[in-house]
Amino acid sequence: WLLLETPVELGAGQLATLRAAHPGNARPVQTLNVRDVVVVDQ
Repeated sequence: WLLLETPVELGAGQLATLRAAHPGNARPVQTLNVRDVVVVDQ
């Protein structure tokens, strides 16, 4: 997964296009467990 520090804003039309191209592209939030979250500056 890629997490952005600054959210990306979408208009309603853009969101509809994204959802049409990738239907069902969501899942429930999961606990962190033992996974690391790493910040990479490029």
